[in-house]
Amino acid sequence: MTDQPSYRLVAAAAILIVYFIVAGTLLYFIINVTHPDATWNQVSVIFNAIGALTTTAAGVLFGAEVQQANVRSAVHDSQAHAAETERKAQAMLQALDHLDPTTAAAGASAADGAAQARAVLRRALRPTPADAI
Repeated sequence: MTDQPSYRLVAAAAILIVYFIVAGTLLYFIINVTHPDATWNQVSVIFNAIGALTTTAAGVLFGAEVQQANVRSAVHDSQAHAAETERKAQAMLQALDHLDPTTAAAGASAADGAAQARAVLRRALRPTPADAI
């Protein structure tokens, strides 16, 4: 992720600059021609065709750049979410490790149930390759 402009933006800017140069040149020749009515129709057709191609090309390049920025943002958000999920899983595993397996008031069946629940939670938080199948 650099702060340098991408080739898409540079290409779009170059296309627009060439378009404005062509437009200015055409207008200059139309104004300075001795019979502007005879060539105006031909020049307007050419000018409209060039304008349509230019705006399409620049729009595609700008759109691709905007979409690329959206993709970069989504990847960054995904990485942040994955890191947060991993942090939470580690915190839950540490909390499970610090739980006392037996309590003074609980009987043997309650302790067995708590141990089974902790084992299930550990498997869910730390899946093994056998669990993935």
